[in-house]
Amino acid sequence: MQLQRVQFLSRRRWVAVAETLVPKIIKKYNIVNPDTRFNLINLNSIDLIEERYKPDIDITICFNAKTVSNSKNIIIKEGKHFLVSPKKYNLKKEIYLKDLSHFQYIEITNLLSLYSDSSVMNYFINNGLDMNFYFKSDSYSAALSMIDEGIGISILDDNTISKANEKLVNISNILDTEFTYQINAIIKKDLGSSLCNDFFNYLIE
Repeated sequence: MQLQRVQFLSRRRWVAVAETLVPKIIKKYNIVNPDTRFNLINLNSIDLIEERYKPDIDITICFNAKTVSNSKNIIIKEGKHFLVSPKKYNLKKEIYLKDLSHFQYIEITNLLSLYSDSSVMNYFINNGLDMNFYFKSDSYSAALSMIDEGIGISILDDNTISKANEKLVNISNILDTEFTYQINAIIKKDLGSSLCNDFFNYLIE
């Protein structure tokens, strides 16, 4: 029997989607549908908006996606962000952002979810927090790698943090506010592929 292909897209935004959440979903799905093949395409947030509804993209998995009229949108995970820092800083397990202004901060750029309702950057601006923006990165994974090397601090999502080496980093709960997020799966309403619809229905369940 010829193997069929389901193609879907995830945002290259975080280590979370491509290296934690999606592999777990596919592993479970593969148990009940072993003949299905996946094509995972990693894009950053700007590319995601431009590519989401191209004909060769069947399912999009991304953060804080808004529903549009020709698509179905479900939430497959919800979570929050934490402050991650090198062990050498010896930061407390619960911390206020105002106490971090002298540390070299890694700003995550080109990530639309940071500018959502629970935006990290908007919170800094609205509350007059003058952070020491020393580094910029368009990848949570890269930011985590820098912190592993003892460089800078950053606010990262709990999926990315699951890959952290806790011998090298501290993970602190942010007391000021909760920076929450959603991971959404989106499919076009008029998509004819039964395989893609089967996978999407699996995500719903």
